[in-house]
This record gives sequence, C-alpha cells and structure tokens, in this order.
Amino acid sequence: MSGGSFDYLCYKRIDNIGEARGNLARMSEALVQYEGGSAAAAATREILLDLERIGQKIKRLSDVWHAVEWDRSGDWGPDDVVKELSQYNAVLPNAVASDVPERVADAALASMPGGAAAWPMLRMIVVAAVRSALDGAR
Repeated sequence: MSGGSFDYLCYKRIDNIGEARGNLARMSEALVQYEGGSAAAAATREILLDLERIGQKIKRLSDVWHAVEWDRSGDWGPDDVVKELSQYNAVLPNAVASDVPERVADAALASMPGGAAAWPMLRMIVVAAVRSALDGAR
C-alpha cells in the first residue's frame, strides 16, 4: 500500500481539515516517535486545538448568523438581530476567556521535550488547575 494510513492527511486543505481530526491526533502521536518530530507533533496538536476553538466560536455565533440570515431574507427584522447580538454580547467575556486554560497549559509545556502534545495527561492536569484558579477568581 502506498500511503493512506492517515487518509491522505497531507493533501487536506482548510475546507476539509475539520473532518480529519482523528487522523490529526494520530499523526501527532506518530510524529513524537521520530527523532526531531516533537515540534511538528506540537504544531499538529495546535491545529487540533485551533479547530476546537473555531468550532466553539462558530457554535456561539450560530444564533447571530441565523438571525442576520433570516433578517436579510425578510423572515425576521433588525430587532431580532439586535436581540441575538445582545445575548451573544452578554456571554462574550466568559466565552473569550474559555480557551485561556488550554493556552496557559500549552505555554507552560512548550519547553518540555515534545511540547504539550507529548504530555497529554500533564496538560489535562494543568488545564484543570488553571480552570479551577480562574473559577475561584470570578
């Protein structure tokens, strides 16, 4: 067999990379097994985190986008859009900060061999600790 063990991940582009999350995770795990692969593994893991963040942002924006789409098609009015924007803006401060624990963990583990991708359990512990600290500060 000539390739394909990661469903030809090397040919994926931004419009279909989200479908390849499982292969990205497996690729990250495979990369750390090669000499010099830790930086590429960390970058691959970062893409997975970025996809998760993008997914969270899209989920938060979906009601706003829906309202604008329906307003522009004449089904709803501008007041409906303003209502959805108000609800979006009310949760925005917490939503923006939602990826802080992951960023802190990644930064803290970046200097370790293999970066955060090589230390998934430790990363999970750091994320939980940062979340707990942030929750206590609110």
